Amino acid sequence: HARVENCEFQGNVHPDTDAIDYDDVEDGVIKNCNIHGFFGTNSDGIDIGENAVNISIDSLIIYNITDKGISVGQRSTAIIRNCTFLNCNLGLGLKDSCKVTLDHCTFYGTSTPVACFEKNPGSAGGNAFVKNCILSNSYDNSFLVDERSALDISYSLTDNDFLPENGTNIFGNPAF
Repeated sequence: HARVENCEFQGNVHPDTDAIDYDDVEDGVIKNCNIHGFFGTNSDGIDIGENAVNISIDSLIIYNITDKGISVGQRSTAIIRNCTFLNCNLGLGLKDSCKVTLDHCTFYGTSTPVACFEKNPGSAGGNAFVKNCILSNSYDNSFLVDERSALDISYSLTDNDFLPENGTNIFGNPAF
């Protein structure tokens, strides 16, 4: 088990330096943290993997990350709530049979806010349920999903491109 609360993590330019890395953690919590300035290659704000189960991530501000704000993979499960992502390459990188629920999060100035993909061949893709989120001012697309992944977006807003048509998503100005 692991719990990280009320912390600030300031990065650097060195490769492979994640702020927080949960592997094989059960019922872990990451809450009320500020994570920023990770500019090295393969450096994430948070990296969840190795079958980490039932990880709760809540009320974070993650910004200026050249890789992923949060990476989840290797059959891990997480619930991510009330987080803000600014100026990240990928807001969320979801891969390799992970399952993630994302609720009330805001993405601004990220290349791609939510990406579900197969990273390791044969491991399948990422699976995500995104609801009540704002995906604004993306450099590329509001989301990415490959043929090995599943992504359900509802009650969310974008000002870049169109979200899946389901009668609940909105294209418009978030009026920050």
